[in-house]
Order: sequence, then C-alpha cells, then structure tokens
Amino acid sequence: MAKITKANQQLAAAHNRALAIKLLQHHGQLSRRQLSQMIGLQNSTLSYIVRELLDKNILRTSGKRQSKTVGQKQVLLEINHELGWAAGISVFAGNISLIYYNAAGQPLARKSVAIPDDIEQLPTVLRKTMNLFLAEYDAPPGKLLGLGFGLPGIVQPETGVILKSADLNLTNYPLREKLSNEFPDVPICTLHDADAAALAENAHGSARDLHSFIYLMISIIRKNNGFSLEGYGSSIHLDGQHQTGFNHAAGEIDHRLYPKYDKIITQDHLDTLADPSGQLDDTLLDYADQLLTSLAIISNLLDPQAFVLGTNFPLKNQQLLNFLNKNLPAQLIPVPDRVINIQYAKLGEEAVCQGAALAALEQSIVKLSTADFTDASNPITPLII
Repeated sequence: MAKITKANQQLAAAHNRALAIKLLQHHGQLSRRQLSQMIGLQNSTLSYIVRELLDKNILRTSGKRQSKTVGQKQVLLEINHELGWAAGISVFAGNISLIYYNAAGQPLARKSVAIPDDIEQLPTVLRKTMNLFLAEYDAPPGKLLGLGFGLPGIVQPETGVILKSADLNLTNYPLREKLSNEFPDVPICTLHDADAAALAENAHGSARDLHSFIYLMISIIRKNNGFSLEGYGSSIHLDGQHQTGFNHAAGEIDHRLYPKYDKIITQDHLDTLADPSGQLDDTLLDYADQLLTSLAIISNLLDPQAFVLGTNFPLKNQQLLNFLNKNLPAQLIPVPDRVINIQYAKLGEEAVCQGAALAALEQSIVKLSTADFTDASNPITPLII
C-alpha cells in the first residue's frame, strides 16, 4: 500500500476546500450537512473546514434551511459577498463587454466600450473603465479579486497567452503579462470565449443540469449588405469534465465541419430566427438541414447528452429547434436508448463575460481557501472550466 505523505494530505485538504467553494458557487446556499454529503466527508471534517473558511471571512452564515421535520434546523452557508468583486470581459467584433460580479456571483454592473485600435492600449482602456465603475458605484466592498477574459481563438489558461486568434489578429500574445502593469497582483484568468459561455450556461443557464454536453457557438458576420453564418466554435464537456485537449485547442471547429452553407441572409431572416413562432423559408430550411449534418457528425464522434446552441444574435425560433431534434436521431449511429437533446442557450451574448467573471471568482476564491495547503511545488489542479 502506498504511503500517505504530508504532500498528499495537504493536496486532499486543498481539494476538499476547493470543492466546497465550487459547490457553494454553483448552488448559492448549502448547509454543512449538504456539503458533507456532496463531498463525501465526515461531518466533523467538514465542520472544521467550514470554521476555517468562516474565520477567513470567505464564507458567512445566511439563515436556516427550511425543513418539515422536527428538530434543529440546519444553518445555511454562502460565499461572503463582501469578500470582493471581479470583472468578466469578452472581446469580440470590435467591442469589449464587461460585467462586474461581487464575490457571491451576483451582478453589480455592465459596460461596453470599443476595442482600441492598438491592442497595446487595452490595459489602459480597462483601467479607465474600471475607475469609472468604482466612482459610479461608490466602490463595492472588498478588493478586486480577479479579471476574467473570454477570448476568440486558442488560449493557454496557465500562462495567459493568446496562442492564436484570427479575430484579434494575434499570435503568441502575452495578455496576462501586458496587463500586469495596470493590474499588479490581480489574478487574471483567460478562457476561450466558447468555454466562458459554456461555464455561464452550466452555472445559470440551459446547461445547468447537464453532465455531458457540447456548447456550440454560432456567430453571424456582416457581409455583402447582409449577414453570413460563418463563425463556429465549441466547448466540450463529457462525463462532467471540460475537455481542453493536449494543446488547449479542443473545441476549435475546422471549416470542413462547418454547415455547407454560403448564402447571405437578410435582416428579415434574423428577425425570423429571433421569433419563437417565425416560419422558416427555403433559405433557412436549407441552413437547418446543413446544421443538422454537422451536429450529427459531432454526435457520432463524441456522444454528448445534449447540445446547447449559443449565438451572438437572438435565436429563439421553435421551428428550427423542432426540426433539429426531430431529424437528428435518423443521422446517428444506432445506439439503444440514445437520446441527444438540442436546446438554445439561455444567457445570450452576455454569457461570455458572465462565464469569464465566474471563472475569475472561482480561481481567486479557491486560491484564498487553499493557500495554507498549496504552493508552487504542491499546486492544486484547477477545478474551473
């Protein structure tokens, strides 16, 4: 039997604390008993962890759990919203969208500004934008816990480097390093934009109860006095685990897997896609058929529980959704009892900056919670997406 070393014990302690934080961020409020059951710890061990996190002001009590049984009611725990705040930032199509969350994951404010022509000015633009937020909202309690970025392209989360982004025309760009002068000692979290959106949908949207799903991001681009459906990316989640790939490029969709569709659509088409009861014309039915083929190929390869379709435009058309769900089974390799559901994302364009903010909060609060048990030689594997 392998010897249990001090390092292993410390890693287990850090993991249990990190998991408690993640569960509270996902559920909002839980009792000690609920946490103990979810993590699989003895009540005495969990109580020790909770006392420690309460003493650090990372957690706070918040009333009692409602129960029909006789006896002492369980005290509820939650993340202390006065611990600090974080900003989630999405960068896309010439704009920077920001959302500010307190430590408990509650939104404080939203803002959108133009991307500077010179990307080197991005840190200065962000600092000015945040100074305005602090002035307007009279500075939220606590400190700036972190910045989260949802970015188009291949991103290396460990280093904060944008490995390749065609949209931003960047290669091997050290974003975290560039931000360090304006935001010294502030943890910076970088994610692929589809991963950030999937995190938000998993926390508060259509993917909340899904164990294995693929978030498919579909983007429209203005083209030839109309719009082109030609931007695709994905975030892959299988068996409860986000799949990043060996080179952090999992989820990038090769153009050969795109729906074979090069038609220019009009504003009327977009209005139809945004209308739950809108009637698809031949142009949109053709797109639905091509999108179905792409979903079938991905389904046969990865076998998800569901697809969540996210877009940078309103997508609510029920006829399209019914068509995809009705016709997908016929294109799948036969597997007994297999059902793959297709549904629309719930959070819209804001999902990317929401997910980026949630990732920044989780990274920062987990680090605060596990600091006594981890260091450079004994790090905890990140639990974030």
